[in-house]
Amino acid sequence: MKKNNVKPIAQHHRIIIIAIIVLLIATGITAWLLLRNPSRTPSDTPNLPEPTPTATQTTPLSPATSPPPTEAAPTHATLGGQSVPLNATEADFNLTPDCDIHQLSLLPDLESLSIINDQDAPVSIAGLLDTLALMPNLRELSLGFIPLDDISPLALLEDLEFLYISYAGLTDIGIVASMPRLETVVLHGNEITDISPLAQLSNLRNVVLIYNDIIDISPLAGLTQLEVLELSFNPNLSDISALRNLTNLRQLSLMGTEVSDLSALANMSELLWLDVSRANVSNIAPLRGLENLTFLYLENNAIVDVSPLSELEELQEIWLGGNRIRDISPIAELVFLRLLDITGNPVTNANVLEPLPYLTLYR
Repeated sequence: MKKNNVKPIAQHHRIIIIAIIVLLIATGITAWLLLRNPSRTPSDTPNLPEPTPTATQTTPLSPATSPPPTEAAPTHATLGGQSVPLNATEADFNLTPDCDIHQLSLLPDLESLSIINDQDAPVSIAGLLDTLALMPNLRELSLGFIPLDDISPLALLEDLEFLYISYAGLTDIGIVASMPRLETVVLHGNEITDISPLAQLSNLRNVVLIYNDIIDISPLAGLTQLEVLELSFNPNLSDISALRNLTNLRQLSLMGTEVSDLSALANMSELLWLDVSRANVSNIAPLRGLENLTFLYLENNAIVDVSPLSELEELQEIWLGGNRIRDISPIAELVFLRLLDITGNPVTNANVLEPLPYLTLYR
């Protein structure tokens, strides 16, 4: 009986031992496979703690250490309270005591610029001309009531076509000779005596030089393209013979000068507008051939005879106040005349003007 009981127990132990061996073999095979293919799914990955940042890792900045926001680029230039887009091609500024002249450097595309000082208080213009000299696209420049002793920096503006500088105290205009494209020069209210630099500007069409101290206008003699010439209130100017060949003139002003001889005007058949008021004129015979003359100003001279005007049929306005005219009958021929001023004249026959249908008479 004992023999039969021992055998089953031994067999049972063998089965257990075999199972253990199989389990060990299976575990070894699994480990070997993992070593050959280390990729694992997220479910296979153990939950490990986050690594501590090292010197090579970037730690996010706290709000306290964030860089400041970038300032937006300017879109306008502001000068004297006026704001202009940076891509503007023209601008008009009125200076103020606190204006920043250097704002002009933000406007490189400007082609037309006007700066006027209409303030009673002085304004700072330090760096103004140097800034303007760096604006190569400028074609028109106007500067008014700004004291400018030296405008030489503007010599770099070789493409200027229009230059206006008024009441600046200018005496030297030599730099304009470096601006061959100039067509209009307005320099009134300065202290200019020498205009010789203008002689080189053959493209000039319009020249305004009123309120200066010019005596010699011979540099203008070769400027045959001139259409407008303003020389009023140059109190010592008397000789205008240099104008003889300027036959394209359409407008001429000689008011407030010492001019007495008008013979240089005799061939100016294109002239439409003439002002020789407050001068020393007594003989207006040279005006006889100015067939296109429309507006004529001759107040405060010493004129007696107005017969040279009788055939100037285009005349619409004649200002003759403050002369010595007694006989006004030659004017009665001008049937299209609209205005006639004969105040301060000893006219004895004003009644001859009554038939003129459009006339307004001041007497």
